[in-house]
Amino acid sequence: MAYGQTGTGKIYTRGRLGCDDASERGIMVRAQEDIILSTAPESDTVEVSYLQLYMESIQDLLALDKTNIPIHEDPKTGDVSLPGASVVIW
Repeated sequence: MAYGQTGTGKIYTRGRLGCDDASERGIMVRAQEDIILSTAPESDTVEVSYLQLYMESIQDLLALDKTNIPIHEDPKTGDVSLPGASVVIW
């Protein structure tokens, strides 16, 4: 999660791929690398969604046409879900 004034480098810090220099990779890319490297493909599954909350609206950053995605909370378990959000499975 990142919060701050426009133009302060939030997206750069979070999501930079660092294709030319691994030391320039953002925190999200590093975290994804660590998670994937610590899984066993024959027994583990990783599911990823990439969402943005902006001005009280949730946007799916994997499918930009999906905006204002509703949030649902199960009243019995308290589990929160976002039906309709894109999910990438490894």
